[in-house]
Amino acid sequence: MKTLTCKYRPRALLAAGLVMNDEQEDFAAKLILIEQEARLVLEDLRPSVMRDRVQHILTISQLLRARLNVASSVILP
Repeated sequence: MKTLTCKYRPRALLAAGLVMNDEQEDFAAKLILIEQEARLVLEDLRPSVMRDRVQHILTISQLLRARLNVASSVILP
């Protein structure tokens, strides 16, 4: 599996001097890709149960990424 690297590394962590390990970076990159795909799908869907589910996926991926950012700033790699 191809590892997604530093181009998706959160800028706030870099600016603060905090660094994620490779596994955390890969997970954050995958969450960013999920968010991007969900946003694209939301543009095309009309209001329905499916749109609600995609919105939920987008929200959960944003929350997970926020938690990962906090965890990587608290826990030293």
